[in-house]
Parts: sequence; structure tokens; C-alpha cells
Amino acid sequence: MHALPRLLCCSALLFASRLLAADAPAPAAAAPAAPLAESIPLVKTWVPATFADTSVEKANAVIRVVVDASGAITSARVLKASVPAFGEAALAAAKQWTYTPGVDNGQYAAMCLDVPFEHVRGKNPKPGLLPPSNLQPELVKRTAAKLEDGPLGEYPKALVGRGLPGTVIFGCIVTPEGKPQGLRVLRASHADFILPALESSAKWTFSPARQGDVTPATELVGDVAYIDPAAPNREKTLAVNGITAPDGAEPPAAPALLAMADPVWPHALLIKGEGGSAKVEFTVLASGAVTNVKVREATDPAFGAALMAAVETWVFEPAAVRGRRVDAPLLATHTFKAVAATGTPEGPEWLTRLVQLERANSLKGGRGLDEPLTPIYRVPPQAPSTRPESEKGEAVVEFVIDRDGRGRMPRIISASQEEYGWAAATALSQWVFKAPRRGGQPTEVKVQVPMRF
Repeated sequence: MHALPRLLCCSALLFASRLLAADAPAPAAAAPAAPLAESIPLVKTWVPATFADTSVEKANAVIRVVVDASGAITSARVLKASVPAFGEAALAAAKQWTYTPGVDNGQYAAMCLDVPFEHVRGKNPKPGLLPPSNLQPELVKRTAAKLEDGPLGEYPKALVGRGLPGTVIFGCIVTPEGKPQGLRVLRASHADFILPALESSAKWTFSPARQGDVTPATELVGDVAYIDPAAPNREKTLAVNGITAPDGAEPPAAPALLAMADPVWPHALLIKGEGGSAKVEFTVLASGAVTNVKVREATDPAFGAALMAAVETWVFEPAAVRGRRVDAPLLATHTFKAVAATGTPEGPEWLTRLVQLERANSLKGGRGLDEPLTPIYRVPPQAPSTRPESEKGEAVVEFVIDRDGRGRMPRIISASQEEYGWAAATALSQWVFKAPRRGGQPTEVKVQVPMRF
């Protein structure tokens, strides 16, 4: 047996930190500094524009200035002026103003202001503590960073014809140069869209956020969408994914399938080469929530439990009749095709390969990897609807991180209740890691993860 490294999910890390805190009192620490209150740069001192041309009765100008994180003016220019000479006078005056720095997201930050100036012959403003209300600087409106072009490549071959909307929600920091940093996937309608989206992201182009003459680095949450080239209609999409009315017919009112996880293979049956099937009843409420999930039949209880855990993660747009949302009772049917000793051409390549490695006891743990395992995408487990909401549960699941980084072939090691084990296994089957390597070569690695509910 290989020693198996244990990867902690967020909830497990929190649990561990609480145990450590209970075992030993932490030393007294200085209280963290209170975050700075959000504010724009405020005028400390100012001077009016000096304009000596008595032939001009009225004139106005707007000077655009950038006040940096220390409160200093780093740039100033005439944005507009009714009389060019007055614009130059206003610019000279604006450069003499002083400010307190602005605060954004709890930190001092550069900000852009538009400063109005006005000239009325014989009635020029006099210096004072603050400029008149009609000459107060205004913060320039910010435009958000955005994805300009997000080419995605081909729709994943394994999903073609299933009609799933290929939505991938991502987050990143867009730099002032329009480059993405720290791009991460926040959610996806199916785990098979994640790796293709990450591979394509190198070709994505962004426009940075702008706040006048300032281009700050900003957080962007956006989405891209794959389109199935062989997508059927709403009803056929349900059918091809094994979803029908409870009697097996087409639903009279069909909800739209937005996101789903495929059921995990029960590990022991998979390795034995025993296939089977299961049917699970459920209802998509008018609110879109999935409820009343229960196993109708299964050739083995494990197949029913696996399908039930998957169904509880599915997301739908509610069915509607004459414009009114309605509940939709449905039936999910799934066939688990056995992997024979020689493999099966019907199953995906990765499944046949991993099953054969597992049967040969050839899957190794994390020792000897070129670098520590790095998670890219993690889905929290869905709490089982069959358990009380106030109940706390836990599970330990072993799974394989495939050579492409996908979480595969979970095996429930222990669970406080069976449902928690299947929920954890379903979540882990959607996790994605940076592709592991051993000796510079792609490799599979077997790990364990404890989860708490």
C-alpha cells in the first residue's frame, strides 16, 4: 500500500484550525488596523484662477487632475475651456491645489478628478477655506474592466449532443495594461468545460478599468459560454441526459437543464466489472429548486445512491405553462456500463485506463511528485436533502487526480452517514488540479480528502 497524502478542503482546514486553537491558547496579538473609510480626495488648500483679460465677460473650464495615493497631483490637463487662455490660467491654478488622498477598498489609491473653474468679469471668487460649491472637484466616473474577446475552441467532444450550456464563470485581476492575472474558474455548468476554458484563456483579451486618466488594476468576474454544435431542443436535451417525465415520456412542461454533475461510479462495482442502472425521481419546483429526490429502483443500492447524489447538484430553469412557472416532476435514469478486464470501447479512455491501473494496484500516492498538488477548481459538496438541516456530517474520500488534473474515480473511505459519502464523492469528481508530473512526465496520483458538512 502506498502512503496517501491528505488534501484538506476549506471546511476541513477550518475544522483543523479550531482544533489547534482548542489545544493551545494563541499568544496575544496586536489588534489589526481598522480599514480606512472609503472616500474621494478632499481639497486641503486651493487658489482661484487668475485671469487678467478684461475683454472676456464670462469663461469656464474643467481641469482633469490625478491625485495619487499620497495626495500629490501627478498629472493635470485642460479637459475643456470656453476660452483657451482661461483654460491655461485654470490649469496653472489647479496645479497649486492640495488634497488628502482618496481611499478605495480600504487603501489609499490614485483617483481622477474633474475640477471646474469659472470666470465672471468683476466677480472672480476669492480665496477661502474651501472653494465655492459650484467649483468643487467631482470624481470621474469609473468604467469597468471587461472581456473583449474570449475565444473558446471546440465544444468538449465528450459532451457533444447532450445540449448542455457551456457556461464557465471566472474571476481575475485585470492589470492597467489589460492583462489577466490569477485567472480562476469560479463555477461551471459541467466539469468537462473547465480545462478547455483554462487552455483557451491565454488567447483572451481584456480592456482595463478606467477612471478618467487612471487605469487601476481591478477584480473582474465574467463568464464565457460554449455552444453545443449538435444541441437538441429543451425536451430532447433532457431526454439525451436521461431525464423524462415519471412515466418515461417527454415532460408536458420541460424545465431547462443549466448545470449538472454526472453520477460517480461506485468504486467497488467498477473495479469488479459489474455494471447496472438506477432510476431516481425528483421535482423541479417553480422556483427552480430540485426537491423530493428519491430512488425509485436500482440494480444495486450503490448505483441509486450515486445517481441521487448527482441529481441533488443539478440546476434548472423552471418549466413554464402559458408564461407561468410550474413544478415539474421528473425521472432520471442512468446506466453504468461495466469496464471489462480488457477494457470497453464504449467507455471513455480515462475510465478504462484508470480502472486497469487500479486493478493492477499501480496507482501511486503523492510522493515523488515534481511539485505539490495545486487545486484549480473545487466544488463544495451539496448537503444531502435526506439529512436534517441542522445535522453535521463528515466523510473521507479517496480519489485519483488524473494526468490532466481532473478528479476521477472517487472511493468512499468512511462517512458519518452514507449520503455524506456520496455527496463528497460527487463534489470531488468535479475538482480540477494543475496536471501532476513525476520525473517530468504526466502521471496519475491517488489522494484522500476529508470533508465536513
